[in-house]
Amino acid sequence: MRQWCRPGDTCEFEGPRNAFYLGAAEHDLLFVIGGIGVTPILPMIRLAQQREIDWRAIYAGRNREYMPFLDEVVSVAPDRVTVWADDGRLCVQPATGRRRHSLRAATGAVEATAQCSGESVGT
Repeated sequence: MRQWCRPGDTCEFEGPRNAFYLGAAEHDLLFVIGGIGVTPILPMIRLAQQREIDWRAIYAGRNREYMPFLDEVVSVAPDRVTVWADDGRLCVQPATGRRRHSLRAATGAVEATAQCSGESVGT
């Protein structure tokens, strides 16, 4: 921006755009959440729950106290959410073994595997 604008220039900005949405054909989803990135994900989680889509979420952060909307995410379906925090890992969902989920990213489809009972998440 510094290349095009100088102090005192008038700039015009457009409002935020929602580039995150849950498509009608989505199924078997894994939401990976970190920090303020939860903002667009929370409505998608609620919609997935409403549509009865099979979904899971992993929410990671440094400290549960500073993880925005943590209670809201967990309250949608506590059995579908795993929380990792540096101040103590909380596995909300009982250990159920490995599940394979498809994760849609901006660059295309990515396969991910989550294991609640393990110490890591692999891709």
